[in-house]
Amino acid sequence: MVFLWDGTDAPPISIHRKLEDEMHNQLPLHLEPLPLSRDVLCTFPTVGTILRVTIDENCRKYILQLLKIGQWVKLFNVPCKAREGLWYGVLTPSTKIQDMPNEDMLISEHQSNYDHRLSCKLERMPYWSFPWPSRITGKKEI
Repeated sequence: MVFLWDGTDAPPISIHRKLEDEMHNQLPLHLEPLPLSRDVLCTFPTVGTILRVTIDENCRKYILQLLKIGQWVKLFNVPCKAREGLWYGVLTPSTKIQDMPNEDMLISEHQSNYDHRLSCKLERMPYWSFPWPSRITGKKEI
C-alpha cells in the first residue's frame, strides 16, 4: 500500500447501507491489512485527502523503485475506485510516473494552497462540505 497526497479533497462517497447492517458488519476505517500506527498517521498532512493506492503485482518491483517518500510525482492512468466507503487507487502496468521538481509551478501552487488552508480554521474542512462554492471550483458571477 502506498499513500499519496496532493492537497486536494476527494469528493464524498455515497454509502448505500442500512443502519441496522452497520451494527453487525461495520465499515472499515482502513483498507490496509493492518492499521497504521498513530506515529505514522501523525506524519500525514492534516488537510486534503490521503489516497490509498495498491500496486498491481505485475509492476510492483518497477514502481517501488520509482517512488520515493516525500518526492512529488505526476501519475497518469491510475484508476480510482471506492471500496467499503473509502477511495483507493491502483497502479497498473499502464500507469506512468513522472518525477516533478519541487520548483514546479503546480507544486508551488499546491503547497501555497495547503499553507493557506492550515492558517485558517474553516479552510481545514473539505471544500465539498461548505454550503457555498469553494474558491477553487466556484462559479464566476457576472
